[in-house]
Amino acid sequence: MENVRPIGNRVLVEMVPAPPKTAGGIILTEVQQEIEGKKRAKVVALGEGRWLECGKLVPPPFEVGDTVVFSPRAVGVDIPRDEDEVRDPEAPKPPEQHVVDVEMIVAVRRKQPKADGSGN
Repeated sequence: MENVRPIGNRVLVEMVPAPPKTAGGIILTEVQQEIEGKKRAKVVALGEGRWLECGKLVPPPFEVGDTVVFSPRAVGVDIPRDEDEVRDPEAPKPPEQHVVDVEMIVAVRRKQPKADGSGN
């Protein structure tokens, strides 16, 4: 999976599973957890960004390791796992990975502020 690199204004993300209950203590059903888990992901790799008509390259507004939130209408391309990959059947299933257009990402949560202190 290390060899997957998005092209253009796209990003490779790894889906973040939803917790079994909310911060307020409400227990989520499996269906609710699956729906909530389809909205958040961790950025794994970035494409180079978007080219403007004037020839300027605008990089994606987030970094590898950031957690992003998708638009409810976001449609990504599933990245299949290597079929040759040998896994222990008892091991947990690896997270899903998708390539998503940057325009479908509506929010970002950074683990640490940028070096310039802006936090953006």
